[in-house]
Amino acid sequence: MGSFKYKYSDIFVEIQNMKKRADKIMEQTFGRFSSKNEPASTTWEPATDVYETEKYYVIQMEVPGVEKSDIQIELKGEELIICGIKRLIKETPRCSYMILERSYGPFIRKFSLPKDIDVEAISASMDMGILMIKLPKKEVKPDEIKIQIQFEE
Repeated sequence: MGSFKYKYSDIFVEIQNMKKRADKIMEQTFGRFSSKNEPASTTWEPATDVYETEKYYVIQMEVPGVEKSDIQIELKGEELIICGIKRLIKETPRCSYMILERSYGPFIRKFSLPKDIDVEAISASMDMGILMIKLPKKEVKPDEIKIQIQFEE
């Protein structure tokens, strides 16, 4: 029979140390939006649908609990960038969470845009936790137009 190098308590301590190191890396990378007694925020990615109609490309993003003022939409070159933050709101100042399953913290989504977007007419709205961005298509004029010639007789 082989013997274990670590006792159970040693393994537990090592796992806790690994978690602390990982938390520190995440904190340095993404920042921390909470105090020591609150759960740390995490980066999350809102569920998104993208579809096309005859006149528009449409992006719908689930952002329940996110304030309009906490969302920024930017166009950089041919890339649409949507970023924001979902803040943890505590009902009582000194509560201890027993279960915390919802995601909180900053998010960012980037979308490469087709060339036929009318960037001057992009619009965004939010209703019932759904952010909707409408990207109207430019009216595409054909490069070549054939003109029929009629001859007089």
